[in-house]
Amino acid sequence: MNQRNRQTGFSAIELLVGVVVLGLLAAVAVPIYQDQVGAARRSDARAALTRVSQRLERCRTQFYAYNTDDCPVSFPVTSENGHYAVTVTRNATSFTLTATPQGKQADDACETLTLDNLGKRGATGAGVETCW
Repeated sequence: MNQRNRQTGFSAIELLVGVVVLGLLAAVAVPIYQDQVGAARRSDARAALTRVSQRLERCRTQFYAYNTDDCPVSFPVTSENGHYAVTVTRNATSFTLTATPQGKQADDACETLTLDNLGKRGATGAGVETCW
């Protein structure tokens, strides 16, 4: 066999097939990755809701009401990583905390997460089972 006639490298068709395969993989992988990032950021909301709920429970224990002015919790509270803002609706005997997504998390399918004084969890959008 003559070395001059031997060709090496990729043909245009082989290169095109490789690009198409990479494009299909990217089309599947990117949305899955974005969903996983959104789910990981939701843990920021769950942690913030739990932390603020514990503070309000301490207020109820010390001052016998969730809505006393002596309670050292001021709203809105920003979650630790800044992906959620926590607001409250409260009276002397009950409260409901709402975590609203901020910034890059604003397009999350779960929209808002809620937690009340009885420990009941809620979510708008995708549903409680998916979001919590």
